[in-house]
Amino acid sequence: MGELAWEEFANCVDTSPVFVSVGSTEQHGLHLPLNVDTVLTVEFTTRAAQCVNGLVAPLLPFGFKSQPESGGGRTSLGPRILTGARSDDRSEM
Repeated sequence: MGELAWEEFANCVDTSPVFVSVGSTEQHGLHLPLNVDTVLTVEFTTRAAQCVNGLVAPLLPFGFKSQPESGGGRTSLGPRILTGARSDDRSEM
């Protein structure tokens, strides 16, 4: 989606599903990088969009914290703010 001109996007958005990736940056132990949630969600949404000729919206690199804090590097939003960001995003498309 980010590579499209706004006119191209306007022509596609009514007929193509738009997939939005959301993923936290957080610790998962010593065996995985902090961005594993975002890497996985971008890959899943890209593959799903390819199956149905959909569009992939830019990543929202924040999610809801799923684990107690141990270590550092977490970026997350509370549920009210995260839900509001997604609602605002949908209304603009």
